[in-house]
Amino acid sequence: MGKDDHLWMVELNPTFAAHMRRAFEDKPSFRDVASRCHLIEGRVQELGQEAHFDVVISGLPLNNFSSDDVRTILRAYAKLLKPGGVLSFFQYILIRPAKMVVSTGSERDRLKDVGEAIDRVLGEGEIAREWVWVNVPPAWVHHIRFQ
Repeated sequence: MGKDDHLWMVELNPTFAAHMRRAFEDKPSFRDVASRCHLIEGRVQELGQEAHFDVVISGLPLNNFSSDDVRTILRAYAKLLKPGGVLSFFQYILIRPAKMVVSTGSERDRLKDVGEAIDRVLGEGEIAREWVWVNVPPAWVHHIRFQ
């Protein structure tokens, strides 16, 4: 973080949020920047900050959500970014296609719809994609500018 930067973190899981709060109290390197770090316990869709951020980095496993939730989350990210801002998020390489091979019925349909929601956003605004082969499983990191 630069000396004028602020970090906003959104965490839904109360246990993880508590762990993060403790880190800002207990770890010297965290304490040094604590006044510029803001932890929101809740859903990103409810953050309410519009055009506030230069960068949004998401660690959400979008493949685990419904397609409606994925669309809502992606719209929330778009609202949070300033004009020209960038969303970065990851997807495991080949996990959704592999799950679709072994899934049936409504689960296969859900995965297909999630893929379509993500692919739409990627097609409209992806500016870069990185492969992270050393991750287990390997992952893509997508970087998007919303139109």
